[in-house]
Amino acid sequence: ASLSQTTGTIQGESITNQFTAGAPQLNLRGLGPGRTLYLLNGRRFSDYPFPFNGQSNFVNLSQIPISVIQRVEVLSGGASAIYGSDAVAGVINLITKTRVDGHELTARWGTTKDGGGDNLLLSLGGGFEGDRWSAVYGVEYFDRDPIYGKDRDEYDERSDFPGLEQVNTRSLLYISDVYGYDWDGDGLTYEDPGEAACNPYPEFEYSLRPGRGYYCGRDSTGDESIQNSRDRLSIYGNFTFEVTDDMQMFAQLLYTEGEITSQGFRRWWGSPFPFWNTGDTGPNGDAGRVFLGEDQPASLALFQKIYTPDETGVQSSSFEEDSLDFAVGLRGSFGDSLWDWEAYAAYSEYNSDNSQFYFKEELIDEYYLGTYIDSPFGIPRYDVPEEWHDR
Repeated sequence: ASLSQTTGTIQGESITNQFTAGAPQLNLRGLGPGRTLYLLNGRRFSDYPFPFNGQSNFVNLSQIPISVIQRVEVLSGGASAIYGSDAVAGVINLITKTRVDGHELTARWGTTKDGGGDNLLLSLGGGFEGDRWSAVYGVEYFDRDPIYGKDRDEYDERSDFPGLEQVNTRSLLYISDVYGYDWDGDGLTYEDPGEAACNPYPEFEYSLRPGRGYYCGRDSTGDESIQNSRDRLSIYGNFTFEVTDDMQMFAQLLYTEGEITSQGFRRWWGSPFPFWNTGDTGPNGDAGRVFLGEDQPASLALFQKIYTPDETGVQSSSFEEDSLDFAVGLRGSFGDSLWDWEAYAAYSEYNSDNSQFYFKEELIDEYYLGTYIDSPFGIPRYDVPEEWHDR
């Protein structure tokens, strides 16, 4: 990453709301991560299953345990004539160890001075040798806690970003101008709940979105993770056997599994369709508007609520991943010449399952909207069951 050719932007872990939150990338010459070819000991290995920015393939560099890397060879000029179009920006060849003398156990623990981000690295590696053979192994485990915006003074509230128009999250919102039509003649703005409607909720503020109107909002800036949590287990093995003085048999295995968790997008619910709100007291003695009171004109209505992590728990997206790379083959040279040869069979795969926190929509609808009754206009009307009046 420190090479002068690494000039392109990437979606690193500082951008947590992305398609590939669990996969670090490089971008040589600004041509995109998909234009750099990555090799493992001179062989291609599998792409990351999710495309970079939803557009192009690339390789996840974090699947290679650092403890087994002997060196990194970089061809920073274009090599598409040899390798193809995915090498337009260059080639990065990761060379792993084939001989290790002895065994080594490494443990490292760290934290951050402002809190969050605790991390642990355990690494065990070593090798064995015989007259004509050698074996190398490596096992590495890494675990890191997340860092949230609320853990840093410079990211915990919207006033930290004065150059941007930041508004509170629309935690409780009433919209009367549905279907894009100004039903009540207020200029397509939110229905103003009044400050008193927000007071029962300690975490909410009476908020304004310029040009749209007032609502009950909350500063959710600190909810997002600015560094994702990660745990990873990597296992590496390499075996070589000298068949003759000019030929060597080899086998190599690399297996990685892990999970990355990112908290970013907020979870919200909106009424599934507009309904007629009479604005007066309903049949069960309740005002027709969830938190606005009954002194409002009748109109169409849509409601929206954005949930806080305190209400739901961590609203995270997780990537559960595993990768496997296996190769077996022969290599050698043609006598005393400078020509080498290699023949091998290889198998490589990468699996990633992305899961996100979502609501059971029909249960949320039932909880908030209760039962629907037909209005004279043929549009459902809000009617809260008696047992839910205090909620």
